[in-house]
Amino acid sequence: MTDFKSPVLWVLLLSALITFFYILIKSFSRSFPKYGLKKTFSKESAAIFNALVESHFRNSRNYLENLKSLAAEYPDEPMFFLFAGDIARKFNPEKALEIHRDVLFRPSTTGKLRALVLRHIGEDHYALGHYAKALSVLKDSVKTAESPETRFLLARVYEKEKNFGNALEEIDR
Repeated sequence: MTDFKSPVLWVLLLSALITFFYILIKSFSRSFPKYGLKKTFSKESAAIFNALVESHFRNSRNYLENLKSLAAEYPDEPMFFLFAGDIARKFNPEKALEIHRDVLFRPSTTGKLRALVLRHIGEDHYALGHYAKALSVLKDSVKTAESPETRFLLARVYEKEKNFGNALEEIDR
């Protein structure tokens, strides 16, 4: 029999347990690495960099905040609004639809940009379960400019409506 009253044995056992728990805690407490800019960039470039970092790590809340600051700085740039609407769709699809419609009704939204905005609006309607509206908007998008992503989304909408023949046609196109 081993004598457990020995203080050396207790110290060794305690240190082994502490080491085990330390390694266990360290393995579960991963944190995202901190990225920063080495040079001094403009605040717009820094905001874009921060948005890319947050997007990379799928941190939607911080990504949306960076996009909002960029949209406030560049109100005529539609892409920041499209990205912000895409993030908003995860939390509030109605707000995303509002953001994307605002971009659609700008005078500068023509051609391929119009088709892109219409696809985003179609995704918003899809998220809201408005499949007939999504079909209408997506068909208009395809008429404006051909896009495989839009065709695939059309197929998904047809699938939701149990119209599998049209869904297969869209996938073939």
